[in-house]
Amino acid sequence: MLLVSSLVFLAGAGLPLPGYSVGPGPIRPVDEHITISGGEVFPASGEVLMATVAFHPLSPFRALQAWLDSNIETVQPDDVVSADVRARDMEDSRDVATTVALHRLDRLGLEPDERATVGISAAGVDGNSAGLAFTLAILDLLTAGELTGGRGIGVTGTIEPDGDVGPVGSVDLKAVAMGQVGVDHLLVPAGQGGEAASRADDALEITEVATLDQALAVLERLGGDPLGGPPR
Repeated sequence: MLLVSSLVFLAGAGLPLPGYSVGPGPIRPVDEHITISGGEVFPASGEVLMATVAFHPLSPFRALQAWLDSNIETVQPDDVVSADVRARDMEDSRDVATTVALHRLDRLGLEPDERATVGISAAGVDGNSAGLAFTLAILDLLTAGELTGGRGIGVTGTIEPDGDVGPVGSVDLKAVAMGQVGVDHLLVPAGQGGEAASRADDALEITEVATLDQALAVLERLGGDPLGGPPR
């Protein structure tokens, strides 16, 4: 009781503390961050969804919130990647995602109009954990068919130039965020399914993928069209 009383008093005082609170962040449709100009676009009725993590400078109020909510953590400053590094990671991620998507279309003979230009806005997003989501969303917008089958599918994972999917941080909190808004399926990097499931809602189905090919196969298994499938 003394601890709670002290935290409540400090929360009211609003004194800053070292570190950050980390918890589930907003869920965003990836296509809202993508612009395609100069070529044909196939708007999707479904959505590739990316999860974010909410970082806040630690205060007594945030510390109390973390003490009361098992889905909010506190971390020390040294445990958080700097904003500059996260911004650079985001720039690299969107460049790789665009290259991988366009290369995949070229391999399949589905290359878009040569005048098409793909842009990805970094507004409100940093880090590289949305690489796979960006790649899938670009493919969906540039081809006929519905990769997600008209559903909202959660996706997290980095993307490498060869199409491999890499691990992400705080995958458990991202799974919590997906469950909080009713998403029923989440793709995560290979080897991170257990961590993602550790806090996730039981209704959230989690599937590990190691490559872009595997991610596309999972979407097709869930009812999506194959890449370049039937027109909408």
